[in-house]
Amino acid sequence: MSNLIFNKMYFLFLIFYLKFYSLDLRRIFLCKILSKIIIESYTLFMYFCFK
Repeated sequence: MSNLIFNKMYFLFLIFYLKFYSLDLRRIFLCKILSKIIIESYTLFMYFCFK
């Protein structure tokens, strides 16, 4: 159940982030790096939860 909430929060955050920070090129670049980091940490989190 908690991972479902985490999923929703994660995607809401990502949508929010992309909407507000994809306004100029540097921000798009930063956003890509940050989303990569977020996705990697998220994958690690899921891995350790379901191991």
